[in-house]
Amino acid sequence: MDEMMLGYFDGFDPDSPSPSENRTHSYKHGFANGRDDLKHKPRAPASKLREMADKARFADAAKEKPPTLESKPEGTNKVDGNPFSP
Repeated sequence: MDEMMLGYFDGFDPDSPSPSENRTHSYKHGFANGRDDLKHKPRAPASKLREMADKARFADAAKEKPPTLESKPEGTNKVDGNPFSP
């Protein structure tokens, strides 16, 4: 299960505490959505919530450690990861 779903289920539980700073952006977004559904009151229109979800995922991806040359899949070019590169 991904972080956003975990956050959602925790947010939907009225006994869950608010997320701390060690949680991902995706978890916090899911938590807020769970709270919204618990209260039956969305904090924004669905299109805006989807945009916010994309931003949370992007922010989490930006924090991830970039892959090293050793972590490239076998059979790919060690420089750019393209299996068709010389």
